Amino acid sequence: MPQIQSEDYLTADRVISRRSIESNANRRDRETEAKAMLNEGVSFETLNLLTIDRQSISRILYYAKIYEEVVSVPGVICEFGVHYGSTMNILLNLRGIKESYNVSRKLFGFDTFSGFPHIHPDDQNDRNQNLVNKGDNSVYQNHEERLSRLLTINEAESPVSHLKRFELVKGV
Repeated sequence: MPQIQSEDYLTADRVISRRSIESNANRRDRETEAKAMLNEGVSFETLNLLTIDRQSISRILYYAKIYEEVVSVPGVICEFGVHYGSTMNILLNLRGIKESYNVSRKLFGFDTFSGFPHIHPDDQNDRNQNLVNKGDNSVYQNHEERLSRLLTINEAESPVSHLKRFELVKGV
């Protein structure tokens, strides 16, 4: 069995990975075809559905199952470590589907948006190498503002769109 090498899980200044080279090649091919189709006038919505992969669908189904578990529980939903915000968006959309009129169900996303501010010495492997590094999981500057705008646009599709029911909390 060939050794699986990986690449392509990007932070603002570093590459981390969970995908094989073959998987990344498939992803790049899918993105190239999607860009060509977008330039030919295929709608963004159609491209989203056409290019979604099995892993992404599995992730959405996973969060849908978890969301089902909390529908009957009052309170807010918090995500610690928002990164680019895809999970926040999934949760926002699930809230719109599963409890459209529950105005008390708010989403809170906490993140530094600048990655890990420091690393504890215990976060090293047996070869005394860091498992994580300062700045890992950072995003580009002012990302939280863009993410807030995107979530606001998506929340506008909810029945009670006049109420903002999410908050991004930037930490240090």
